[in-house]
Amino acid sequence: MKSSTKIITPARSMTFGELKAFRAAGLDPAFGEGKESGLGVIKMKAEGGEWIAEKIYGLTDEGVAYSEIMQLAEDTYRLTYSGDEKN
Repeated sequence: MKSSTKIITPARSMTFGELKAFRAAGLDPAFGEGKESGLGVIKMKAEGGEWIAEKIYGLTDEGVAYSEIMQLAEDTYRLTYSGDEKN
């Protein structure tokens, strides 16, 4: 089994402009009108996580484990709305 590349980039909150672009792409679950179904939420979370990884952090390395990408995206989203930078 191939080992994954570790993400060394710490999570940070999105800037106002980044958050606006995230929302404009229809990926912010807080604005997920019409996506109440379980599959819609899962799809939005996956696409949103990938968007954050690519647009915010510039991560395109296919050697990075998907679970690490999703954790980074979740942390980023949480920090964006909470402002709590404590781990």
